[in-house]
Amino acid sequence: MTSRPPAQGASAENTDRGVGGTGTSPAGGLPTDSSASAGAARSESRAPAWLVALVFVVLAAVLGVAGFVVTRAAQRSAVADPSALAIERWTQEVEGAPGDVDALVGLGYAYQEADRLEEALETYDEVLALDPGELTALYNRAVVLLALGRAQEGEAGLLSVLEIAPDHVLAAKRLATAYVGDERYREALGVLEPVVVAQPQYADLQYLAGVACERLGRTQDAVEYYRAAIRYSPDLTEAADALERLGAEDRS
Repeated sequence: MTSRPPAQGASAENTDRGVGGTGTSPAGGLPTDSSASAGAARSESRAPAWLVALVFVVLAAVLGVAGFVVTRAAQRSAVADPSALAIERWTQEVEGAPGDVDALVGLGYAYQEADRLEEALETYDEVLALDPGELTALYNRAVVLLALGRAQEGEAGLLSVLEIAPDHVLAAKRLATAYVGDERYREALGVLEPVVVAQPQYADLQYLAGVACERLGRTQDAVEYYRAAIRYSPDLTEAADALERLGAEDRS
């Protein structure tokens, strides 16, 4: 926000008018003593030319700095945020190639990142109308549904992903985490086991499987999962603590 510069011209004019005019004697001759005194006072109070010039130089400098600040602020505000730029870019891609699935997925994700979830959902629905098995759209749509508080629809979406790709790591982790939190341990193992068999390097999924087994009383299976988690991630202290709690050794 810029401040308005003082109205120097208006102030100077008002000051000149306030000094008074030239008085004359009743006979219309030479100036009277009072008018002469006023003229002298006016002469003494008038600022030197060099001071007036200095004031204008300083004022010009101040206005120049203020203008620079305003210009920079305007430039900063004109720069769009990354999400807006991504939406604009993908919108152009979609307009240039209607029905292009990859472009639509990109636009949906841009909406998702910008927290424009309803628009993201509509875009993913458009993708799935063109290609019902598009995994990225299926997974992201399920995540959006969960973010919108539509838990059952989100769960169904994640299960759809795992039906097509049982070893989909992100879908399995998100769903299993929710199941463990809801104490649905058998269901958690049902989505975790295919992933840890196909991709055992995911230590966090090994750990989740261990938790589910421990809660179900399958202690030996839990120990094996915890050991596998530590084998792939030696710094996973939760798994080490679980082994200690179960009185088992770390054989990683």
